[in-house]
Amino acid sequence: MQRKNPISLFGIALLGLVGCVMFAPAVQAQQVRAYVSVDSVRIGDRFSLTVVAEHTFVADPIFPETQAGAEFFGDLEVLAVQMAGSRLASEGVAGSRIDSLVYEVATFALDTAFVPSIPVFFVADADTTFYASFPIELPIISLVPEDADGIRDLAPIADFPINPWPWILGILALLGVIAGLYYLWKRRRDALPETVFTAPVPRISPIEEAIGRLRTLEKDADLQDVAQIKPFYVELTEILRVYMSRRLKINAMESTSHELMQDLNKMVQRRKITPEAAHLSKRVLHVSDLVKFADIQPAPEVGHQAFRETRKILDEVEEALRPVEAPPAETAPVSDGPPTQPAEESAHEHVDPV
Repeated sequence: MQRKNPISLFGIALLGLVGCVMFAPAVQAQQVRAYVSVDSVRIGDRFSLTVVAEHTFVADPIFPETQAGAEFFGDLEVLAVQMAGSRLASEGVAGSRIDSLVYEVATFALDTAFVPSIPVFFVADADTTFYASFPIELPIISLVPEDADGIRDLAPIADFPINPWPWILGILALLGVIAGLYYLWKRRRDALPETVFTAPVPRISPIEEAIGRLRTLEKDADLQDVAQIKPFYVELTEILRVYMSRRLKINAMESTSHELMQDLNKMVQRRKITPEAAHLSKRVLHVSDLVKFADIQPAPEVGHQAFRETRKILDEVEEALRPVEAPPAETAPVSDGPPTQPAEESAHEHVDPV
């Protein structure tokens, strides 16, 4: 199994800490811890991963779902949820509650299984934030017995008789398919009318396309309807990515949010876009990823703000890419009389030769 980059996985924990400071005025005394039921494990063995969230009654915790994937669980494969529990905290902050979720997991990593910081989302009124646990490294026990003398030699290749009939039948079938396709192509070509070539319709500019789609989204989307929240954010980020792909000539459609922000930061350094455009893009992509991948349902005001910030991004990029108009050339004043000669030339013309 491919090891994840610890730096990118630690980003989840870092974002959690930043969210605690900036966006959690109504959520206090939250903390998240993660435990595994074993000190070491063999490849394929099943064991338990427990995620514990201690919080106040103001916030409701949302644990990662079993299909969240490697971005949340790292080298662990989540098989099922074994148990979920909730109780009042006997110690710590008065009036706090402890919720926990036990996952049945397995790993197929080699040497060491890395478990990143696992986030737990807290929803309080219209505010949503998340905290993350500390990462875990779980040693993997070797499957080679301790008393093994060494690696055995490869067994000799077994000889099997070659059966020519599958090859013959496969070639005949391929020839039959080619003949059938040629017949259909010839029949279709003969039935087609004479082709009339028309001038191609000019494609609209990236900014016109983006503004048109934003107007349609603003008219059709109803953020009061829970079923329309996720489609709204999917369409909003697609509008932004298509615009950046066409206008900035970057691979915005195939890139992750982290990779896209790296490209935008490079453009800020080259003064292709403004820092404000990159900052707003990070905010819009972040809240959209929470909705698409963590099933968060922000308040309608958050969606309206993301819509306005997307429109602001378009204006910032267009302003940065707008060509600077050259100042008009200065012209000498027009005189009614004949042109006068410079004083130096006049002096030379009136000097008598010696």
